[in-house]
Amino acid sequence: MNGKPVVAAVDLNVLLVFNIAFDSGVFRSEGQRIQLAGLYQLLCYTGARPAELVDSEISESLPKLTTFRTVFYFTPAKKILFCAVSTIISLALRDQAFEASSLKHAAAVLGLKVQGSVQSMALRWKQSMLKIPVFRNFNGTELSPDQPMPYHKLRDDLHRQSLNAGFEVPWTPRFFRRGAANAANGNAPDSVRDQMMRHDPKFATFHGAYLNEKVNFDLQNTFLEETTESQLYKLFTHVSLTRDPRATRDMVPQEVWDNLPPDPEIQELVLQREKLKAGRYRIQGNEHEVKIRQLTEKIRNKEDRRDKTVAKAYRSYHFYNRSTWETERQALGVEEDEYVKPVINLKIPERARLADILCY
Repeated sequence: MNGKPVVAAVDLNVLLVFNIAFDSGVFRSEGQRIQLAGLYQLLCYTGARPAELVDSEISESLPKLTTFRTVFYFTPAKKILFCAVSTIISLALRDQAFEASSLKHAAAVLGLKVQGSVQSMALRWKQSMLKIPVFRNFNGTELSPDQPMPYHKLRDDLHRQSLNAGFEVPWTPRFFRRGAANAANGNAPDSVRDQMMRHDPKFATFHGAYLNEKVNFDLQNTFLEETTESQLYKLFTHVSLTRDPRATRDMVPQEVWDNLPPDPEIQELVLQREKLKAGRYRIQGNEHEVKIRQLTEKIRNKEDRRDKTVAKAYRSYHFYNRSTWETERQALGVEEDEYVKPVINLKIPERARLADILCY
């Protein structure tokens, strides 16, 4: 039962490392990886709804909701891979967003010191950048000067990366929001938790939609007055528990595709199309051209839906039966093929250097 998946630090670590070091997916620009890292970090550290960070694509005809400002503070993380401050600085340098003209590279920013009688320094944004989205869309290989990243881009990249990283189910941005809410729950007063989640305290929104259904407490050993297994229970409640690093999005074996029975609806559509084509390859100028193109599009959509259904069913089959297969293998004394952790082997020098800095 998948229930309400919740992301924890160990899960975020896996996804960030995969994004930087092991993802073989192709983006219009490698700058998208840095944007994704920043989005994954901020979604975890703020509990933000995606529409607070990317373009939600909501129709302009819908009524606008009243919005309230919630200010979060961030500090440098002990592990640079988790450091949202470093990520935002890198994006600001990309955009030349700092008001101070001397801040053109990371060394200049990180080398600043608070001196004299003051206790802080503010890194001011240029006035022209205050309304510019941090996370933006790419037009071809060029970063848009002002167009925000669309929600579907975040959703689709997260879906693909989480499956290829070996997680049992594809992630959605709500996973991060649940993780943030459950991290705050019990560690902050309910009023602060609701403020961070932008929840009206009059309603039990957290308990209805975000509370982890897997109890993060060792009640058994507490009842027995024995030492509790607190760290083990934290592992039980998060999505990495069932992760299989050998599983990918396209994990259906070729023999499954080869033995897949034909879909009668698709076959019927293909027969209709072939009848209209009357044995001719070219359809331009055919009196039935419009109908043939409509049938081709319908066939393509049905084949795409079928392939997605098969891939989802096989993934569920694999994760459900994996432990049983392992049990039977051990009973027979059969040695499992050793899992060799993939090595970082990147062709783009800048990305290889970044992986060397962030992922070790």
